[in-house]
This record gives sequence, C-alpha cells and structure tokens, in this order.
Amino acid sequence: MSWKEYYEKMTLEPRAAVVRALDYFEKTPPHIKKAIDLGCGNGRDTITLLKNGWDVIAVDSEPLAIEYIKKNLDPGMESKLSFQCESFENVSWQDVSLINASFSLPFCPKENFEDAWSNIRKSIVKGGLFSGNFFGEKDEWTDLRQVTKEELHTMLKGFELIFFSDEEIDKVSATGPMKHWHVFEVTAQKL
Repeated sequence: MSWKEYYEKMTLEPRAAVVRALDYFEKTPPHIKKAIDLGCGNGRDTITLLKNGWDVIAVDSEPLAIEYIKKNLDPGMESKLSFQCESFENVSWQDVSLINASFSLPFCPKENFEDAWSNIRKSIVKGGLFSGNFFGEKDEWTDLRQVTKEELHTMLKGFELIFFSDEEIDKVSATGPMKHWHVFEVTAQKL
C-alpha cells in the first residue's frame, strides 16, 4: 500500500490521545500553545490542534504528508503551521507545551529510539504534555520498537500520568491484514 492510499484511507477525525490533551489544556491553559505532531501522516491531529489555536510543527518523513495537511486546512491556518520532512533523529526540536506521537514512535528505528525519547523529554516544557502510543511487547509487529509496561513507566519518570491504557486486541490494520495489537496509550504531564 502506498502512502497516498494510506492517507486517503485514514479518517480526519483526531485520535483520542490528542483530544484528551486538548481537554486537559482547556482546564489548565499552557504558557505557550505550541505543539510538535510526530509522524503527522494525513494531518488528522495536526489539523485538530490548528483548529484549537495551536502553532504546530508537523513532522513526517513522507513528503506527501504536507500535501494532505494543506489540502484540508481552513483559510488562515497555514501561518500557524510549519512542516519538517524529517525522520525522528533529524527533527529540529523546540520548546513546546505538547508533543503528540499518535502511533508513530514504534516506527522510530530501534537504534534511534533512545535519542528521540530524550529529545522529546527535553522539548516538553514544565507543565507540558506528552500524548501518544507505544507498542507493547505482545504486539505482532515485532520488527518495530516495542516497550514493556515497566520500561514505559521508567521512561515516564519526571512525568505525572494523566491517562494510561494497556490494550490487547485482534483487529484489521490500516494496511489490511488482521493482526494482534498490544498498545499503550499515554497522556502525561512533565513535572
């Protein structure tokens, strides 16, 4: 399946993790409304952040991603968007109140994962949030970066968990075949 087919197949509805982060910030407004959307894909979370008044750095290694985001932007939103066509190890990190990584970090090359996570931790300002997903050790896609629950809790030291789920389910993937999913969903505030 090509990226074009994948982007067209995906909904523009935001993922639950970014909605949860926005709900949190509605009650506790951030000092800066600036976010990084890692692995932005067709822009489903990026566009939601922009519609909620955030400045967004959308990051994806696929150049086609920005085309899909731009074609779905409301007038005037483009000035609040910047795009980095980069892999995780080459992102130009900035101080932000939110880093969203919906189903993207497992695709970070294993040898670059620790550095990417370190940069994520450093970029989130005090009081800011991380929202996103990790694949657990029981996920069928063993060639991707997986974490154990214990490893994830260690990675999140210095953060307070606002939401955490651990789900195992068999369902069809976006690319077609049935697979066994083991997914951790996290929303965590940097202390």
